[in-house]
Amino acid sequence: MATCLTPFIVMSNIISPFIGGKVMFLRGISFLVFLLITCILLFSKEKEEIFLSIKNMVRSHLFLALSANIFLLILSTVFAFDHTVAFFGDPQRSEGFLTIFSIFTLFISLRLLFNKKDWEHFFALTSLVAIVLFFIELWQALSGTLRPEALSGNPDFLAIQYLFSIFAGLYIFQIGRSLNKKWYSVLGLFANMLSVFGILLSKTRGPLVGLVVSIVACSIIAVIIGKEKIIFNKFSLRKLGLCACASILLFLLILGVTYNSIFWHKIPGINRVVETSLNDGSMRARVLHLETSINIFKSELTPARVLFGWGWDNYIFAWSKYYNPKVFYYDPAIADRAHNKIMDLLVMSGSLGLLSYLSIWFFAFRRICLSILNGHVITPLIILFFLIAYFISLLFVFDTAITLFAFFAMLAFLSCLNYEKKR
Repeated sequence: MATCLTPFIVMSNIISPFIGGKVMFLRGISFLVFLLITCILLFSKEKEEIFLSIKNMVRSHLFLALSANIFLLILSTVFAFDHTVAFFGDPQRSEGFLTIFSIFTLFISLRLLFNKKDWEHFFALTSLVAIVLFFIELWQALSGTLRPEALSGNPDFLAIQYLFSIFAGLYIFQIGRSLNKKWYSVLGLFANMLSVFGILLSKTRGPLVGLVVSIVACSIIAVIIGKEKIIFNKFSLRKLGLCACASILLFLLILGVTYNSIFWHKIPGINRVVETSLNDGSMRARVLHLETSINIFKSELTPARVLFGWGWDNYIFAWSKYYNPKVFYYDPAIADRAHNKIMDLLVMSGSLGLLSYLSIWFFAFRRICLSILNGHVITPLIILFFLIAYFISLLFVFDTAITLFAFFAMLAFLSCLNYEKKR
């Protein structure tokens, strides 16, 4: 439960105070929980329940896909350009194998130890954290910060955290309605509104595009399958999906017609979208980074590089070797990521690492589809909402430990769901 407080962890006496502190916190929690599970297995009377949970977990396709990804990450570390950086991570990102394995350990812990009530508390606390983060972000914006990041170290990371908070708020809202807990419903609704405003205030394009695409995709699915699912009184899920689709379509039409209006340039978040063009320096730099990443993969044809990549957090070494001087005109900064998760994985984890990562998504979507087909609609649909928004966002930005933990926590929650057919 303490992992919900990770966004607040800041350590001012290290190179990367906003990221490094969070990574150290997650590693510490991972180690302590690992010891707890070990003690339970050795000494507790509840060890039979844990063994049963382990047995169920290892049969999960999601667990097997994640385990394969971790195994390939070990091989990637062995064949890395810089083994130390690949294992411990660089000072700025502090990721590396150690951090990713720690987050994988937290996935196992959540899967084994959390019950339905624990997940309710976890997502309620996540919603409360989002509310606090928004007011910190708002204070930064009112103080003159151009793109506030609210203790995250980067507004993109904050926006992806808000996407997870929107899911948490939706889940708490529907739990509140089903259990007649009004304060749950109020908390979820309030967290949702502030999270959306927070994404706009952070002025991040990738997560905003992810949010819109996710709403449209989930609304279309709701229209297809939601005829019999009543949300409010006689208002069905299908009608909600139709309203959402119509609202998004109307908004996009108005935005397209009034694209050059000064009005849109004054709205945080929207202003960066309408000001985006292929001639924009940031966009040109992103395109050149993608081209460089493809060139790295095409140029390094040794089996180790093709299969296992350069090693995690080693992107900067590959980028330096195949540096494209044109990028200096648009962005003189050193690039340690491609600003695209697929390209990052291809360079740092190789083709096998990328395939294992995509298999995680395949089995996650497969489990959601099975759940929906067997009559469980609302919770799988809001999980799908986060996963689509998160994946689309990662095509424009990159992960950090806190956003990766949110993804793994979602996978743990998804793997806990009972998707057997309703009777």
